[in-house]
Amino acid sequence: MKYIKIDKDFDDTRIDKYLRKLFPNTSLSIIYKFIRKGLIKVNNKRVGHSYRLALNDIVSWPDWLYSFSEINKEKLFRQRLVKNSDYKRDFHFKVLYEDENLCIISKPKNITVHQGNDKNKPSISSLLKIPGCLYSPSPVHRLDYDTTGCLLIARDRNTAKILSLYFKENKIDKYYLAKVRGRITEEKEIAYSLSNKCAITRIKPFYTKDDYSVLFIKLITGRKHQIKYHLNKIGHPVLELHCFSLGFIHPETKKYLYMVDKNIDWLDKKLVNAMVVAEKKMRRKRDVLCESVS
Repeated sequence: MKYIKIDKDFDDTRIDKYLRKLFPNTSLSIIYKFIRKGLIKVNNKRVGHSYRLALNDIVSWPDWLYSFSEINKEKLFRQRLVKNSDYKRDFHFKVLYEDENLCIISKPKNITVHQGNDKNKPSISSLLKIPGCLYSPSPVHRLDYDTTGCLLIARDRNTAKILSLYFKENKIDKYYLAKVRGRITEEKEIAYSLSNKCAITRIKPFYTKDDYSVLFIKLITGRKHQIKYHLNKIGHPVLELHCFSLGFIHPETKKYLYMVDKNIDWLDKKLVNAMVVAEKKMRRKRDVLCESVS
């Protein structure tokens, strides 16, 4: 017999839906037949197809029933995270932080986070998908196609729910760096509604040149394409955009986790290091931004 213990990801999940993921190449009618004949049991007892699994339930089935339950998910995840050659272009994701619940990667440029209509076009979600696993690691927020920086990935369903709620309730400390056309010399708060919803962006220049500025950006609201829209509205189109840092309470350890992505190819390394110091001061003062450098 084969056995699998139900974890928090599938607590209160109907057994037929769970088995459909466990046996992805088996039709639902065959799964119902297995349940009806008692070939698949829970805690050594027969159950109906509408039975809802509970934490620590033991699901069992005969050895001859094919499943993917023994796939080494950790090994496959690492392989797909570090290098993926399913497409013409190889993608290498630099891992900034990783534990058993989540990881933070440095998103490269020119790749979408979530799969669009074109299934032949790669996305981070599709590259991380592990065939046969009940839950594949997946991003819990989005960054634009040409935006780089910190991308948060949940490695289990429960963590994904908690982190998604963090973003919804604005409990993630997230700062961006933007290179914009033209000179900006003063801190500004930009407020233009998006899709009839309130949208507020706070910016402050860190470095200015004759024809461009580098800004710290704090989103007060989180609307789609908000940064680019707001900066374009005030006459300073975005040339480069980078998610510089993420900070939040870890769902499992309950400790504050903070991560900076210093992989910025359009900014001098000395300036990047100076921005790390400035950003720490900014976080300590909660939105009081650093002194400008000219």
